[in-house]
Amino acid sequence: MNRLRSRARGRAPPWRSAVVLAALLAFGRVALAADTTPPTIDEVKAAAQGDQLVVSAHIVDESGVFAPTLYYRKRSHGHFDSVSMTLHGGRYQASVPLHDRVDYWIEAYDIFGNGPTRSGGPKAPRRWTRRKAAREAKTRLEEDKTPPTLQFTPPQGAHPGATVTFAATAEDPSGLFGPTLYWRKAGAKKYEAIEMSQSGDRISASLKVTGDVEYFIDVYDTAGNGPAHAGSESKPLRLPVEAARPAITRTEPVVKPVAVKKPAAVAKSAVVTTPATSTEIEPPGLWARIETSVLPNRSNRKAWVIAGGAVGTAAVVAGVVAIVLAGQRNQSYGSTWLVIQHGHL
Repeated sequence: MNRLRSRARGRAPPWRSAVVLAALLAFGRVALAADTTPPTIDEVKAAAQGDQLVVSAHIVDESGVFAPTLYYRKRSHGHFDSVSMTLHGGRYQASVPLHDRVDYWIEAYDIFGNGPTRSGGPKAPRRWTRRKAAREAKTRLEEDKTPPTLQFTPPQGAHPGATVTFAATAEDPSGLFGPTLYWRKAGAKKYEAIEMSQSGDRISASLKVTGDVEYFIDVYDTAGNGPAHAGSESKPLRLPVEAARPAITRTEPVVKPVAVKKPAAVAKSAVVTTPATSTEIEPPGLWARIETSVLPNRSNRKAWVIAGGAVGTAAVVAGVVAIVLAGQRNQSYGSTWLVIQHGHL
């Protein structure tokens, strides 16, 4: 009865939930037995960006990282606030309000509960100060003589009216300064400048295009090294802008059925004549004309043979009859002659 009631309410029967729970527990035991190592945290960095302090770290675990958290406070004592860290470009990071001094530490588990792993801690937090950051920046500026590295893949083309995003990756230990996209219409003399936005190591700018565009990208570091560039003022990159080609549709010709008239039957004895041509042909000789006009054609040759045979037979019979009659007449003439000779007449 309980089973029927559970189904009527749209819930799975109790035995099915028990089976699923047992399977999950068994899988969990196997996984826990295989992975007993907590995640690792290293390469922790903190940098001021506008009115925010961005804290990032490299956190890894073979089974997967779970709940990486940044704890921070703006004074050297008091309660720590917390914010979840999110993955950006292979690093977990979080932003907190910027103050003259910020204490912070990072904590993370793996998906099977191993941990926590900490960088810093509530009793010994990491510390960022404006004075320390300025001193480190000055040191970097004095030691940094290398421009940023820039990686850029040009867009291949666009249609008129499209908005094209020019994105690149730029890196420098001292930080980036003034990434700019310079562009002009193809053939124009003056470039226009667009300040590129920055998110971590990625810089980007968008431009609505109506025709071919020539452009280049410049970026410096905070020590003044550079620029690193893609293209240049004298040798700009080119973005071709072409109108979309109309779609080509193939139209099959409409074939209307046509009634085919059968040619009239031609009698076997009908004479087929061919039209005269302009080529001069020698007139046939006498025998050819006799053969054409007198001799039978192939279609009724048998009838002609039979008729010829009958005529020949009749001629033979007539000849025999004529010979017999001539013999009888000669006999009668001989008897008369004998009578006259002997004087009977």
